[in-house]
Amino acid sequence: VPVTCYRPSIVVGNSRTGRTLHFRVLYDPMRWIYSGKIGALPCRPQVRLDVVPVDYVCDALLQLGSRSDSEGQTYHLTCGPEGAMSIGEIVDQAVAEANRYHREIGAPPIERPAILSSDDPPSGSPEERAKLEQLFALGQKVMGTHVPYMMTEQLFESTRAREVLRDTRIECPPLRAYFSRIVRWGVERGFQTTRPHFSPAHYCGRR
Repeated sequence: VPVTCYRPSIVVGNSRTGRTLHFRVLYDPMRWIYSGKIGALPCRPQVRLDVVPVDYVCDALLQLGSRSDSEGQTYHLTCGPEGAMSIGEIVDQAVAEANRYHREIGAPPIERPAILSSDDPPSGSPEERAKLEQLFALGQKVMGTHVPYMMTEQLFESTRAREVLRDTRIECPPLRAYFSRIVRWGVERGFQTTRPHFSPAHYCGRR
C-alpha cells in the first residue's frame, strides 16, 4: 500500500482570517486566561512552541499528495525554529490583543497570569515556597495534557517539505505574522465553539 506520512505540529486557525472550528490545544490556556479561571501558568516561559495554521497544512498536504514521488515519504508540516514563539511572548501578546478588544467594547481589562517555572530559584519563607509548590502541582494536574508542551521545547525539522514546496506559493508563515488574528477570532467569540457550517474553503488558503 503506498503511504505518505504528514506530521503537522500544533494546528491553529486560518492565518488570513483567524477562523477556527474549535478552541482546543493552544486555545485552551488562552481561554482559561481570558475567562479569569487561571491566575498562574506552570511553564518555562522561554520554551518555544511550533505552531502551524490550518490553511498551510491543508494546502501543503494537497500539493505534496499530488506528487507521485511523495509515496513512502514523511513530511513535517511545521513552522520550524525560526517561525516559533516562546510561551512568554505568546502570553503577553494574547493578553495585549484581548485587552485591545476590551477597550473597543468598553469592557474591563484582563490580568496577565503569573508564570511559575520550576527553574526559578526558591525565594520567600518556607510557607510561601510550600504554597507555591502546591500551586505548581495543581496547575500541572489541571493542565496535564498541556504541560509536556509547556515544560520541554519540541521543535521539528521540516527541510524536506520546504524543499518540495519551494517552487510553489505555499509556505508556512511565522506565528508572529498572524497570532493577533487567531486571538482576535477567539476573544470576539469568548473562545466558545458554535456549530460550524462546513466548507473546504474554510480550511484551504488557495482558491
